[in-house]
Amino acid sequence: MRAIHLSFGERTFYLWGEEPKEKPQSPDPTLLKHLAQGELFQPSRRMTAVKRTLWLPARGGVPIPSSPLLGDEPDRRKKTTLAPFSLSVLPLKAQDLQDLFQRESLEVPPGTGLILGQSLHWGLRLFRLVENLIAQESYLPSLVQRDSTWEAVWIPVLSEEGERAMEHLAESLPGVLRSMASGEKPPEIPAMDHTREMVSTMLNGLIRLRLSKGPKKALPSLHDVWLEALRSPSPEVRWKEEKDIVEFATALDRWSRPARLHSESAFRFCLRLEEPPSEEDRWEVRYLLQPKADPSTLIPLEEVFQGSGSIPKKLLQTVSQEFILTALGQGARLSPHMAQNLERKELQGFSLNSSEALHFLKEEASALQASGFTLQLPSWWINHKGLKKVGLTAKASSSSPSDGDLGLESLLDFQYVLSLGGEELTPEEMRMLAELKTPLVRFRGQWIETSPEHIKKALDFLKKQGSRKVTASEILASALTDGGLQVDDLPLERVAVEGWFAQVLENLKSKNLSPETPPQEFKGTLRHYQEEGFSWLSYLRRWGLGACLADDMGLGKTVQTLAHIQREREKGETKPALLICPTSVVNNWLKEAERFTPELPVLVHHGTARNRKKSFQTAAQGHGLVISTFGLLQRDLALFQEVPWSSMILDEAQNIKNPEAKQSKAARSVEAKHRIALTGTPVENRPMDLWSLMDFLNPGLLGSQSFFKKAFKMSRETPQGETALEKLRKVTAPFLLRRLKTDKTIIKDLPEKIVTKEYCSLTKEQASLYQSVLDDLQDGLKNGDAGGRNGLVLATLTKLKQICNHPAHFLGDNSPLENRSGKLRRLIDLLEGFQENQEHCLIFTQYREMGEMLQGWLRRYFAQEVFLLHGGIPRKKRDEMVEAFQSSPNAPKIFVLSLKAGGTGITLTRANHVVHFDRWWNPAVENQATDRAFRIGQEKNVQVHTFIVPGTLEERIDTMLENKKDLAEKIVGGDNVWIGNLSDRELQDLLRLDREALEV
Repeated sequence: MRAIHLSFGERTFYLWGEEPKEKPQSPDPTLLKHLAQGELFQPSRRMTAVKRTLWLPARGGVPIPSSPLLGDEPDRRKKTTLAPFSLSVLPLKAQDLQDLFQRESLEVPPGTGLILGQSLHWGLRLFRLVENLIAQESYLPSLVQRDSTWEAVWIPVLSEEGERAMEHLAESLPGVLRSMASGEKPPEIPAMDHTREMVSTMLNGLIRLRLSKGPKKALPSLHDVWLEALRSPSPEVRWKEEKDIVEFATALDRWSRPARLHSESAFRFCLRLEEPPSEEDRWEVRYLLQPKADPSTLIPLEEVFQGSGSIPKKLLQTVSQEFILTALGQGARLSPHMAQNLERKELQGFSLNSSEALHFLKEEASALQASGFTLQLPSWWINHKGLKKVGLTAKASSSSPSDGDLGLESLLDFQYVLSLGGEELTPEEMRMLAELKTPLVRFRGQWIETSPEHIKKALDFLKKQGSRKVTASEILASALTDGGLQVDDLPLERVAVEGWFAQVLENLKSKNLSPETPPQEFKGTLRHYQEEGFSWLSYLRRWGLGACLADDMGLGKTVQTLAHIQREREKGETKPALLICPTSVVNNWLKEAERFTPELPVLVHHGTARNRKKSFQTAAQGHGLVISTFGLLQRDLALFQEVPWSSMILDEAQNIKNPEAKQSKAARSVEAKHRIALTGTPVENRPMDLWSLMDFLNPGLLGSQSFFKKAFKMSRETPQGETALEKLRKVTAPFLLRRLKTDKTIIKDLPEKIVTKEYCSLTKEQASLYQSVLDDLQDGLKNGDAGGRNGLVLATLTKLKQICNHPAHFLGDNSPLENRSGKLRRLIDLLEGFQENQEHCLIFTQYREMGEMLQGWLRRYFAQEVFLLHGGIPRKKRDEMVEAFQSSPNAPKIFVLSLKAGGTGITLTRANHVVHFDRWWNPAVENQATDRAFRIGQEKNVQVHTFIVPGTLEERIDTMLENKKDLAEKIVGGDNVWIGNLSDRELQDLLRLDREALEV
């Protein structure tokens, strides 16, 4: 095991390796070879190692390993100091940095025994910051003198956001990045200064790398020589007369000085707009200085020059007059009023009338902010994202429908009226506003923007619209957002509804619904939040509205859905429900239906023996639930389209997040009375994921794709983006029900330990191996002697369990793991959810070999360290891993343990998920392993995931453990002789391979 680190010194980045030795001697040639030949990244050149001195933590001259996986710590009784070590390191050029960091995450192939140090992950964050600076063109060219040479350099110019990002980087700077020094003392460089130097170095290298690919030309002047040096790997500028270089550098400094002053100054230049205190039309813009270190302090600009006021003189002395005059000069180019002030040498600010104030807010303020000024604007402008205009209120009313099943196609009386802030305007107020000549007026105690043209357009709109009839579904989205949309370029501020539709809207928004009676044939007890979800599904079905049940993993989406289907059957529904899910959970659904709704006839449509053409329609109509997969949804779409479905349910509905994907279009094309989506991640990457989901559930609710992109702009960086997100939340919330395990009202009702059986299908390769081993057993039973029978049976049992784990586990050939095991596929699905929620997990297996394979694969897949504990790990190292997992913020979130070595004697309460990858057949042993997380000190509910392959010996022994207590007692006692004592017929029944074990 070796670790790779990143260090920085002498304006160069270096890679080096840490080995589990008594001293961190230079990494052996094979490690440098691995680094240079692509095991970490694919370099574009041949790399050569050099010697450098690094100051590293040590005790008594012995280095402290950066990870417990690299060896034991030196004697803790000795004092920790920084000690120098001479190491072989690989210098990185700009192209190397780009090759290394220009990807989403860092990872090393499995089997290399390499660990990535935190410095590399930190370096990736630094690279992304520099990439953003380059993309935003936040840099300037310059010419500086270093020692006896002149160099063309690129200077980063950071915005406030960029400064904060660099401060965050400096706060988390790993010590190894500033460990390089050639003197007799360890380096003493402030983290912020060191981070600035790294930003500058990386920025220069990457810009030069990109510019060096441009065309070369002759260099007739100093200016051209300087430009060539800016894009050349070598920054040195050579010219025949040094005085020419000095003059040129001075001119460059004068040119770039204004842009650099904003980022280098300890103050911000601030403009504050103050509204009129009375009815007079006089707005004031004040000039202020704001210390970056104390934003709550504001210094009037005239006090800086007069030296008056209560501001401490020590603070005033730090103000640069050059910064102030430069800022005023920049502002004068953006604001005519600032230009006039500068001419008159007025330093307090300037006055505006209402028209000028509106122009300042809408035009000048944003330009000044973009140039580095801080603007303090009235709260009504910031909070309301601009000024209010006269808009529309939609009024809808209707008497109650004669039958609730009429749903949202019922007709409503509908009309528009003019309003301001959702309050209806009187005719007198409309006439008064139409006569006003100023664009910015105080009306009803608030400032509004108006114009005769806008009022006239609104009045003309009302005359054309009049009163009419609409369906409830036509105004549903507007009613749920309380307006907030545009109608004929006029803002729709509010939708006022009366009668039965108002009650429907209130129920949808609050989800405070009357409880629905659970089905009589449901075998089990719904928890209180499951009853609420079940009732919510029924209510939305009554009104023909699709529902997205987005409960957190383990809260029972499957149970709530099955109860809903069973209840509809008992209420008289004769058409079947169609369930589409991933292949890996088909058996989960089948088993849960058998457990909770045994009276519900279920048809599983998958595999080569599935029903075809007309026989499918007949078979489907004879069942209450038809289960199929996303793959078959496309392949057998014509079959699904011919059946009249009562409901269409998508499990793991994030599979249709791309609206243009074939399976998304296929899902939308199947007709059903009611649609349900089940997913723990309704939005994975972007808001369009939610549009696609809602378009399946309630077509047209969010409009077309183009309308959605325009109406719900999702940039979180603007006030308009936040408003759009709030509208989106309002319009989708009634159709999306999400409960989290972290919710105290949910946690209080949940049991402390939730056990879930995860049914994992076999791949074709696994099934073939399984059957081959069974055939060998039959031959052995026929030809072998009675004395060896017990050993043969037990050996076969081990082989079959290994095959159920993974073919590579059984074969022992170090072959690739991907796409060959149903268990591994299901494990990845679960872990991705845990990783998204930042949750920790224990994975137990009884086989050390399987644990090592899982560790290697998970390291590569998630690009992060994974702990492994087995019987060969020394106790001290085991204790260090346990301690790190429990308390270190940088420790791995995944811990693989062998059942024997990790099943007792340790506490791992940081994990709230336990996975039993394979079964021990001894419930007591498995419970002991689970209790590593489920014990005193655990603050979260523990989710236990037990992997079982249906249709194999795994499921049958699990059934025995559940139903045959006497047999369970034998197994608990550790007596496995009973398996060898079974008759040949009993063995065949126990170990046989059924069709349900196979994946589609």
